[in-house]
Amino acid sequence: MKTDFEDDQMTNIGFELSNDGQYVQFDKKKKKKDYEQYEILNVVRYTKEWTEKQSQWTGTVTGKTLELSKNETYPLWLGIRLKKIDSSLEGFAPYRYYYLYISQGQEVKVDTYAKPRLNSGNVKANTWSDTIWRKNSHRNIEKYNDLLRFYLLFCPAKPDRAPSKQFIDVYSIWGKNCFSKNKEQLKAKLSEYKVKGLNDNAGGIASTAKDMQHRIESFDLLELQENTLAPLNKENRVVLVDTENNQYLSLFKHLRNSVAHGSFLIYSHLSIDYYIFQDSYKKHVTARGIIDIHTLEEWKKIILSKS
Repeated sequence: MKTDFEDDQMTNIGFELSNDGQYVQFDKKKKKKDYEQYEILNVVRYTKEWTEKQSQWTGTVTGKTLELSKNETYPLWLGIRLKKIDSSLEGFAPYRYYYLYISQGQEVKVDTYAKPRLNSGNVKANTWSDTIWRKNSHRNIEKYNDLLRFYLLFCPAKPDRAPSKQFIDVYSIWGKNCFSKNKEQLKAKLSEYKVKGLNDNAGGIASTAKDMQHRIESFDLLELQENTLAPLNKENRVVLVDTENNQYLSLFKHLRNSVAHGSFLIYSHLSIDYYIFQDSYKKHVTARGIIDIHTLEEWKKIILSKS
């Protein structure tokens, strides 16, 4: 089944130069009009490739634009924090963070990223042989049939980004602040079950499929053969492209696609059942990971506990 993932659609809000070249402003040509709901809160300068915060932007910043000095030295690596204009409006995060690369060739050019660009490279989907996915036992498929159906047919999502007509609207169940830091909210309860790469600084989240290779390598998920399955089960861990600007919703969508495409293996090791999976787009990996079945079952219970 074709997904709606596109590298150039990862960022719902983009930035461009004004016609006179003096200001950086919201790109109003994008199909999604998210920019209408936000204004610029602050801007931070970074060192090369966003490796370290350098200083606050000292130029003029208004609600929708930032002014470029005529004496500015390029290239620039900037971090922009946006704030939602109407705090009561549902369906939009209170804050959004974007990274701008502003270069100067024959003309000044602005590139927008939802995450700092690292350009570590694509990973081909077939680095994990398709024969791996055909090793599922009928016993395991039958044993976890309800769980697989849940992540396939009732993928937790938000209405404007639902992967299919069948899905669970987590916001209608848990409320608009379900992914806040409140300990009683959904995110906090899901986070009780640790998965390396989610909501930590381990580096499991990429902005595009072009930035997957070094992450997959560092998570020991680059090679997979039948005789290397057992050593792989060191810990729960995932590497994924953040397609939804929300790490959990992105993971759920990738899990859903892995079931739909049959790119998964339920594998037992030391009396624990693991879900090994992969999602891909145009033959490039967009998610790969290992999560124990118990965690997936507990997430299901948590999501449905308020329904």
